[in-house]
Amino acid sequence: MAIDEKKFMDHMRQKIIKHMKPHGVQKKLADLVGKKPSAFSDLKRDKPKPVNVFHIKAIGEYFGPGAVLEILELPADNYGDTAAIKTDQSHEKIKTDALIEMTSKVLGSDTGYAGVLEASIRAFHQAIVTQNRLDNMESELSEMKKTIAALMRRDRRQGDRRQKHIEPEIERRSGLERRTGT
Repeated sequence: MAIDEKKFMDHMRQKIIKHMKPHGVQKKLADLVGKKPSAFSDLKRDKPKPVNVFHIKAIGEYFGPGAVLEILELPADNYGDTAAIKTDQSHEKIKTDALIEMTSKVLGSDTGYAGVLEASIRAFHQAIVTQNRLDNMESELSEMKKTIAALMRRDRRQGDRRQKHIEPEIERRSGLERRTGT
């Protein structure tokens, strides 16, 4: 039994609408992907526009990858040889090999899902690369702060030492000046 694309798209649309229910979320989702809020409100219309990659990307950025998996989950009555992935069963772990196999099947298909999955993979990969860069920069910044603090402490100690040597010298010279009258 093949996947009914119309049913699946409607299923995804309903799940995205469910995520948009809290007040203000629709605008935040639109802002995340640089779209107008109408790009999301159009999903609620009688004749809705189709779900697009940016809808999925916005949900993923705002709610996290678990929400994307929930949205992309096939409805129970609408799958062929692959059963729906249940995201709410944390005790069930899907093996990486099985995920790679499923991903390969979707990417190799001639459906719109291949494009959506490819865009999602690219978006998540870019997010990980960006997060790694941010982590590295935060680590470097932390090291720089430590170095600056150490240099400032050293500079203060050197200043204190200089002060201890300069004050007696100033007193000695001023004493000489008083005695010699110069």
